[in-house]
Amino acid sequence: MKTFINTIVLTSLLLLASCKGCNIVLPNEETEILEYDNILIYSDLSSRMGHSPNDSLVIEQIIDYFIKDCVKPGIKVNDRSSINFSRINFYKWNCPPAKIDIDDIKSLEQKQHFVNKDLNSSIVDFRNNINCNYKGQDSGGLDILSLLYNEINGGNNIKKPSSLIGENDTTVVNYYNQLFIFTDGYLEFSKNGANSGFYFGKHEIERVRQYCLKNNLSPDSAIRNNKTLKLQPLKCDNNKFVNLYVMETDDRGLNELKGTLSHTGDLSDNNILRVVWKIWAEESGFNSFTWKPITKPSLLPKDYIVKIIIRD
Repeated sequence: MKTFINTIVLTSLLLLASCKGCNIVLPNEETEILEYDNILIYSDLSSRMGHSPNDSLVIEQIIDYFIKDCVKPGIKVNDRSSINFSRINFYKWNCPPAKIDIDDIKSLEQKQHFVNKDLNSSIVDFRNNINCNYKGQDSGGLDILSLLYNEINGGNNIKKPSSLIGENDTTVVNYYNQLFIFTDGYLEFSKNGANSGFYFGKHEIERVRQYCLKNNLSPDSAIRNNKTLKLQPLKCDNNKFVNLYVMETDDRGLNELKGTLSHTGDLSDNNILRVVWKIWAEESGFNSFTWKPITKPSLLPKDYIVKIIIRD
């Protein structure tokens, strides 16, 4: 990401330098780079509502990261960080918006007043709005990829780097778009529902497993070697600005009575899903991809989120 930003700055400076007759003074000081996080949390609740999903402990760590590592009240000034929550099946969403965007406050005085006086109450509202979603009922279908594509490609939630060239200096504003998805793993792009290449569920997991057993291949090799086993990528220009984190909330193939998995190791349901997500994210052009199981969030360390955050 930083290489991409530096390319933007260099290109801008070269264009200015080649502008004959332009009354422009090139900056003679080093470029200043300002970095902020744009945190997006999407929760797939379509088939998890009846299982009392326990995402709150991990989401609370994300909120804590936003406050202590991004906004830093009393330490940092003129912050531009943001945090947003939405459920995947947002068309059945009847809860208030859950969003805090400090970048929307343009006046430095108003911004610092918000951070020092109003941030705590806004965080309380943010938590309450998330809880509202988890208390609701939703029997809608799975539609993770549609939301991702719409929000990243056509939505206004992805923030791009920009450069400000003054008389004596250049400032680069860089946003790290940190997109978290809480899901049980299955994928679907509803606009192409008739095309099996845009859906990956239980049947597709078994196809990969049988192909691996028959050809003595790992899921990664099998999916890369056989295009019919993979999920078709959804490419868009904005993907390169996004660090994608999939928080797996379910042990697929778990026999709850016996407490055992039907398949283990590389051929377990969750590992096959992880590989499918990984290859899909890679081929779709995301800046980075991270898969983390959170089936037992109460056992996770308190710095779990801080340690997996990518800022490059």
